[in-house]
Amino acid sequence: MSGYEVIALGNVHLDRKLVVGDFPSEERAVIPEKAKRVVGGSCGNFIISCSRLGIKTKSIAAIGKDRNGNYIKNILSEEGIDTSDLLMKENQETIEVICLNKKTRGKGYLGPINQDIAILREKDINKNMCLNDVSTNLLYVSGYSLSKMPLSWERKAVIKAINEIDYGKLMFDPGPRAHQIPENTLKNVLNLAEIITLNEREAKSIIKKKKIDYKALAKEIHKKGPGPKEIFIKLGKKGAYLYSKRKNKKITANDVEVRDENATGDVFNSGIAYGQINNLEKTKQLKLANKLAEKKAQTQGSGQKLPNKKEYQKTTKKIKQRT
Repeated sequence: MSGYEVIALGNVHLDRKLVVGDFPSEERAVIPEKAKRVVGGSCGNFIISCSRLGIKTKSIAAIGKDRNGNYIKNILSEEGIDTSDLLMKENQETIEVICLNKKTRGKGYLGPINQDIAILREKDINKNMCLNDVSTNLLYVSGYSLSKMPLSWERKAVIKAINEIDYGKLMFDPGPRAHQIPENTLKNVLNLAEIITLNEREAKSIIKKKKIDYKALAKEIHKKGPGPKEIFIKLGKKGAYLYSKRKNKKITANDVEVRDENATGDVFNSGIAYGQINNLEKTKQLKLANKLAEKKAQTQGSGQKLPNKKEYQKTTKKIKQRT
């Protein structure tokens, strides 16, 4: 594949999902009602969603040369994602996270559960991992890859990639671990990023203010660095908000039955990526991202269990046709 439209850095692992009636209490064993494994990680969900939108996508990440690593590489290849720089490391294990899901909603995580984990390191990054048309393409970074231990080595690799790989725009989602990203690293990436996506809670953890509305949050995030930044605030049931020097726009969400919130933010981000690459008007970008996130919220599962290509195509077609 050539002419990548999106490259995602790091944060691909295996999620082992266990469905339980209730979380185990002390001294109590719980037998899962269902058990399955899926491609996990914020970037894992994002690139699968991007590929299903028809975006030419590549993953630069590290996995172990083991059963789980082979599983991930096969799934991503089947999704049409370029895995030539999905590095399989000898004598290291693919990161595995245990996801406990209650039948009545609610989730918990255990992980990484292994020690000798495969992660991106500075020496893995080279300038050949590049985009061809740097004027239209995105380099995507998740805050999970920038947080403190156990992924501190991956943080160094991601920073090197941001500085050395050719790309058009940097797209950054600080994620739930925004507060665990070293201050200097967070400041530098926010300064370089031209597209920033995050929810209210994550924005508040960065600004370090609790009593502040989403409009003021977006403005404060925008002040973190110069340049033509676009801040997309994910508001869940309240919709979404775009703040930039050229345009501010709030859209409302539809009232949908939520089955599984996992990966909704990653799917939202793929909608923004699609809109950027296809030069959609900003309001349509917001509406597409929000509609895709709603579709995901109504769908059980993540990774390869995200909504299928037909659902994605139907949604994008509707948004594009609207005036």
